[in-house]
Amino acid sequence: FAELVPASQRGRLMTILSVFWSLGGFTVALIAWIVIPPHSCGDDSDFGGCTTKQNAGWRMLLLLLSVLNLLSLALRCNSPESPAWLLKVGRVEEANAVIEHMARVNNQLWY
Repeated sequence: FAELVPASQRGRLMTILSVFWSLGGFTVALIAWIVIPPHSCGDDSDFGGCTTKQNAGWRMLLLLLSVLNLLSLALRCNSPESPAWLLKVGRVEEANAVIEHMARVNNQLWY
């Protein structure tokens, strides 16, 4: 990620990226707090009378988070490979194409 952004913005954007880890943990807890209780048996219920269908909160949470992860994966698949890695494995033309694309997006000259 760091090599895909201009050096002048790198520190700020890396900090923002780090903050997203904390926000992600908070978001998962918030989603669990919203999704699980309405779809689960209460604390005072008799576990013998609580069916799987009535106690589906965790299953619903896992399904919802799985969908969000699949969306994240789809977005990641459209990200370019690291030019440094491409050069390391001998894929010079692809590395040049990624760098040219980054230069165009950032209005920089690339020779």
